[in-house]
Amino acid sequence: MQQSLSDRLAFYRINSGYSKEDLAQKIGVSVDVITQWEIGSATPDVQEVLSLSNLYGVSVDDILRSQVRPNDVPRQQFYENTTQNQYNANAQSNTYNANNQSASYNTPPQGNAYNVPPQGNAQQNSQQWEETVNAAAGDFVKKVFKNGFRLFGGALAPTTARLMFVFPFPLIVVAVYLFAGSVLHLWHPAWILFLLIPCYYMIAASLKAKSFKSFLFIQPVPIVIVMLFLIFGFMFHIWHPTWMLFLLIPIYYWSVAVFVRRRRW
Repeated sequence: MQQSLSDRLAFYRINSGYSKEDLAQKIGVSVDVITQWEIGSATPDVQEVLSLSNLYGVSVDDILRSQVRPNDVPRQQFYENTTQNQYNANAQSNTYNANNQSASYNTPPQGNAYNVPPQGNAQQNSQQWEETVNAAAGDFVKKVFKNGFRLFGGALAPTTARLMFVFPFPLIVVAVYLFAGSVLHLWHPAWILFLLIPCYYMIAASLKAKSFKSFLFIQPVPIVIVMLFLIFGFMFHIWHPTWMLFLLIPIYYWSVAVFVRRRRW
């Protein structure tokens, strides 16, 4: 005895006591999708078959098989004798009348367009994908910074520091200051440029630090803040509240001392 997939879907639903609305809500599809399954114009996908199998307490094979086993004949006859004609008539009427009533009603798609994961699963998959991408991006950024610090303070640090000490940076600062004073008449406040010299050599010395924490301690943070304070004061006359920049000095050193671990490059 042959039994179609649409007949088995209708039988299991009715035999389990579910209305189309109840079943649609439990597996996350529309009522119209259930109707399409049970009249044979669409078929459930793998995920939906698994959901139906768990809901009805039967195996996937019981839902998908085309042959009716001997112990299923009474159930098949029960379905054919009591519900099939009435169900098919109602299903045909409900489905095809909808096409003439409103374009907003779910139009029966072509092919396997109805074989789409439920909306809840799609949203969950999208959220999981976004979390995976963010985690991968975060790991990539951490790896770049970690390897960059290791390279900057490891293999290349001695060579870079040696070149910086040999480079005549103070002479260049003097040349720039003389040019700004004699040509641009900026003897003041161009003298602030001389503060770049200790900044330069402190950075060069930090490259020889044995740990990342020492590297941060040697940075010329106080000199840079003094330079910013003088620039804002002389050029823009903003002595207040620019003085608050000096509060960053203790905050910087306290943060490095407390939160940065003393580790080698």
